[in-house]
Amino acid sequence: PVAVGAAADGTVKVKMDGNHKLLDINTDSAPQREELDLLEDLILIAVNQAVVKSQDKAQKRMNAVTGNILGNIKLPEM
Repeated sequence: PVAVGAAADGTVKVKMDGNHKLLDINTDSAPQREELDLLEDLILIAVNQAVVKSQDKAQKRMNAVTGNILGNIKLPEM
């Protein structure tokens, strides 16, 4: 499953697969030189959001496979 992270109301969007591999980065507009620092920060926010979503999806899949026998215990790095 693909997880999408976004920053600044969708100005920057990233897609990541279930193995936390970054698949795509999209920006709404081409940045000016002075906006590059802000763009870098927005990409970091969007990537980190996609990582969290990907980890949540992996945890839900693991719970579904195990019949939730572990309860809601968070597995390391999941």
